[in-house]
Amino acid sequence: MATARWPAILVIYAIGLLASAQLGKFAALVPVIQPDLGIGLTAAAALVSLIESGGAAIGLVAGTLVGRHGTRAVLAAGLALVAIAGIGEALAGTVIALFAWRLVESLGYLAIVVAAPTLMALTATPAQRPMAMALWSTFFAVGFALGSILAGLVAPAVSWRPVLFASAALAAAALAAVWFLPQPAGDGGQESVGSRGTLPLRVWLLSLGFGCYTVFAVGQIALLPSYLADRLGLGPGPAGLATGLASFATVAGGLAAGRLMRHRAALPAILGSCMILPAAMLFGVFGYDRTTGVIGLAVALNMLTGIVPGIAFAKLPELATTPGAMARGNGLLAQCGAAGSLLGPPSYAAAAGLAGWPGAAVTGAAMSAISLVLLLAGFRQAQPGRITAGSSP
Repeated sequence: MATARWPAILVIYAIGLLASAQLGKFAALVPVIQPDLGIGLTAAAALVSLIESGGAAIGLVAGTLVGRHGTRAVLAAGLALVAIAGIGEALAGTVIALFAWRLVESLGYLAIVVAAPTLMALTATPAQRPMAMALWSTFFAVGFALGSILAGLVAPAVSWRPVLFASAALAAAALAAVWFLPQPAGDGGQESVGSRGTLPLRVWLLSLGFGCYTVFAVGQIALLPSYLADRLGLGPGPAGLATGLASFATVAGGLAAGRLMRHRAALPAILGSCMILPAAMLFGVFGYDRTTGVIGLAVALNMLTGIVPGIAFAKLPELATTPGAMARGNGLLAQCGAAGSLLGPPSYAAAAGLAGWPGAAVTGAAMSAISLVLLLAGFRQAQPGRITAGSSP
């Protein structure tokens, strides 16, 4: 029975990949869309990152809706919004229309990234849960890469509108698959009204720490191409390839987190190593004057920091203890992560503008230190145990 749950877990993970591919697809399609609709570079960049706006604004609200209506219903609603938005984007004739449909898509993306990890945690057995949640922590990097690669390969041959139609069709197909997923016991509408608005302090500490982590992680990877071009003279192609390699290294860290969760007594030391060492390495990334050295450090840095979200997602079910609290916790985690993703690049850029590239490293190191303090504080308040309702479908 336990092994039979992995197919459902992998389907949920695939839905997460589809969601994050919506970010990657626009990163690849922007050069094709710009001449067609006359979009400037700043607006084009905003079009890519706009999908995080829903999470940054109402992540906790989305988590509350998941707790109230159930994971499968919200997951299905999210996929429906992504499918409808994809059709709208494909038919958009103006920049305003494209932005409007992208906002609709951001709501669908938010619903998926809050409901999917909650459903995954409820579907997995207690023994499977750490590895399943560590796997989930890799969804963004893998899905972004797949979306960017596939859209980039297909768009030159067929233009951007067919790519968006195909994306919508995939979301519609995934919507059909949702109804074959298990409905965990106690999922949705099982908690008292009074309990819906509260979250344990330990979940807040975990989420805020994760938000600071995303400022550190997203900021450094976003500015890496600029550093490689500005200081080392790399062209856009090699700089982008190096950055993609560094970003994809986080997947190895995320998968390693599932195994490291078995060593609970050592988790504080593991977490400390995965935050302190990369913070020190950041001064090499933004200070070394040899291309191979910078890229090597960036890959190693991201491999280590990739362990952090794996541990955070795997730890959340233990900190939240009930399905409703876990849904709201995933919403808060998504909100803090999205806010960090939006704040990270401009924070690094502002520091680099004021104090040069070493200033960017100082900013990242400071955010890493704050993140570590908050995460360890949340972990110390943990109450080891299982989800009290719906831990088995």
